[in-house]
Amino acid sequence: TINVRGNSSKGYAKKPYKIKLDEKTKMFGLGEKKSKHWVLLANYNDLSQTRNKLPYDFANEVGGTFGMHSTFVDCVLNGKVIGVYQFCEHIRVAEDRVNIYDWEDHAEEYGATETNFAPIDALLAADPNAVDITGGYLFEFSTEADEVTKFDIAAGSLTMHTMASRPEYLKTSARMLAWSKNFLQDYFSAITSWDGCTARGRPWSELCDVDSMVGFFLVNELFDNGDMGQKSRYAAIDRGGKLVWGPVWDYDWGSASITVDNTPERWRSAGGGEANMNREWTTDPWFCLKAYEKYWEIRDRYAATYAPDGAFDQVLDTVRESMVVDEKLWATRKDKSGAVRTFAGDAAILRTFHQKRLAWMDRQFADVPTLMASLRNSSQTHAYMPDAREIVPRVESGKLVFDASFIWARWVKVILNGQVIGTFTVKDGRIAGRLPASACVVGKNRRNCLSFIAYNTAGTVIARNYALFNYVPKGFVFVIK
Repeated sequence: TINVRGNSSKGYAKKPYKIKLDEKTKMFGLGEKKSKHWVLLANYNDLSQTRNKLPYDFANEVGGTFGMHSTFVDCVLNGKVIGVYQFCEHIRVAEDRVNIYDWEDHAEEYGATETNFAPIDALLAADPNAVDITGGYLFEFSTEADEVTKFDIAAGSLTMHTMASRPEYLKTSARMLAWSKNFLQDYFSAITSWDGCTARGRPWSELCDVDSMVGFFLVNELFDNGDMGQKSRYAAIDRGGKLVWGPVWDYDWGSASITVDNTPERWRSAGGGEANMNREWTTDPWFCLKAYEKYWEIRDRYAATYAPDGAFDQVLDTVRESMVVDEKLWATRKDKSGAVRTFAGDAAILRTFHQKRLAWMDRQFADVPTLMASLRNSSQTHAYMPDAREIVPRVESGKLVFDASFIWARWVKVILNGQVIGTFTVKDGRIAGRLPASACVVGKNRRNCLSFIAYNTAGTVIARNYALFNYVPKGFVFVIK
């Protein structure tokens, strides 16, 4: 079967399609396993044909998050040539795609079907341990709620329109749906709180895989995904596991395509919008430290993408001949300024865009304080105080000493690399405690992040700050004053 797919994209003259084969088949050597499910991306807004292909491939190469595998094809429909398409894996729960427990494949084991999981509620009513419902869920967060199962999660200034991509009929099990809602509510409550914890004191790092968050954030920013704060954001949780971000998807509304402004020097994570969860991630100094380290790990690989003979040029060479036909088939495409776009012209715009973006991002990632200051914006629920700075510790009488300047503080909560160390009473203008070696990062050029949240006697947050350090001798205690 073949069906028109997409949301806004299905309204264009050149249609995208979803394909379901009768039998599982390995197509064009994509992925490791056979599948029935594939998509044809039209990329109508992207005359260069690179805006989706390159970030998917990049995510797979650099790690952290991942993308779908794809290749380019010339398409013929009912004997008529319809142009260049990106033949791509469909986002599915499968061993070599989103590799989590597949409820739809195992439904019969519980007396359920793909469209009715209510029997699982009956099993759990008889025995709370009869079925493990702590995972096997693939979620999409989007302003376009077009799936069978959909619900909202509100936390801080966020309202996340959430859909269950798999299992599609999650809503038919009240218990599975409630578990999913509660888990996501805890996660979003934690990332919008002052201390990065749920109401029960559980840090967000216990609920979500930080490496996937960092990878997802960087790929979206590097390739200027205009949908980052709105839609096409996927995350999954396996049984007993953490929320894992990915795959990256749908990047043609970005990087100076015909649908957006040509503005390479901006954050896609910043700014308002009730669904822009990513602006909350970047208020955590530990997350920013991890992003800083990962950026400089993958930066040269990103630069090579748009360098001469890099992945960008290779894609252009692949589709160049076919795009001559494609441009003739479809109506003239104009950008926001009214200028006509061509394959060659769009490619030139895109190369210049990413050269400028790389230079700008290098400046933002100069160090962690610069990064946090650049990302700070008024729409964040719990931004750091304006005078936040990187505090450099010193050794004093065998102790690590951090000068934090918490005036009028009664208590200070201390968090080390996403783990809560404790809440300490301020005595004589300082607090003291022991840093657990198990929570520390050891290694050359690897730093630890110690966050401080100061409260007054009424329990109100009056200051937040952080310290970065790259060693913790065994047995050291810390002093904050």
